[in-house]
Amino acid sequence: MPYFLDANCFKKYIDETLHDSTGDYSAVVSYILKEDMLTVDDEGIFVQEWKQTTGGAYNPFVDDLISSWLAEGRITLSEFKRDVKVKRKLQQQGIPSIDARIVEFCAGAGVSTIVSEDIDLYEPTQKQCSPQKRKKYVCNKMGSAVRFIRKQFHIEVTCCCHFAP
Repeated sequence: MPYFLDANCFKKYIDETLHDSTGDYSAVVSYILKEDMLTVDDEGIFVQEWKQTTGGAYNPFVDDLISSWLAEGRITLSEFKRDVKVKRKLQQQGIPSIDARIVEFCAGAGVSTIVSEDIDLYEPTQKQCSPQKRKKYVCNKMGSAVRFIRKQFHIEVTCCCHFAP
């Protein structure tokens, strides 16, 4: 089943790539592209977010990379099946609308895993917590939101440092 990579993890992958360093982000993306594929919406919303987080709408390196992944079949484009009920359930859990959009897309696209370190997908009530506490929530997959997403939509949310296929 395809994976979804959030924009911040994509940026960290690009940073590692541009600095010729191998880290958690490179390892995760390499694994996904070798064993399965990434999925994004056919409207280009999430690719645009990838581009925005890596320096703006026009970044030749990122444009070329995404184009090659698409040509090689490493990224699949899926229809964004909007579902007001899904989005409402997520927002009732305190997940901001911009992050609820990710889960809403993934639920309709058959995504099995969201790779993200966004606290809003783990425990949105802890947005202002310390970096240590944030890391604990993310790395241990703790929090009401991550449990709700797993139970309600059968989607695993995981960080790069604890990615387990």
